[in-house]
Amino acid sequence: MTAYRNLRWTSKVGLLLLMGLLSSCLKLLKPGHPISKEMPPLAPDYSNAANWAALPTRLDSADTVPYGSNLRDQQQNASADVFFVHPTTYYRRKTWNAALDDELVNKITDREVIRKQASVFNAAGQIYAPRYRQATLYAFF
Repeated sequence: MTAYRNLRWTSKVGLLLLMGLLSSCLKLLKPGHPISKEMPPLAPDYSNAANWAALPTRLDSADTVPYGSNLRDQQQNASADVFFVHPTTYYRRKTWNAALDDELVNKITDREVIRKQASVFNAAGQIYAPRYRQATLYAFF
């Protein structure tokens, strides 16, 4: 019984320490000005292919399949469309929202999220993944 109480107490202390650490880390992501003082980036023009992280009509990260597998990108033959809205990859504190042409954000989005998440659908559908004015991660807390 004593061991169980010690484990519960240790777990609670560990959880409190973890919450404190995460709280401190989040403060590092908070922009130095209120969102009300910021002009939002320009709205996306989705008729411009550059404003898409993935389109079935071009070669992009959504076309990736695991190396050495028998899987193939089947988007050209797919009868369904997949509209993939990726999670935020904007972690800076300079502004509350990333610009659509932010090269670092787009590189992370393409290489890490589109390639590793959206591409799983390329055998079943044509993948459309828009770029958008991502909120900094701090905005979600």
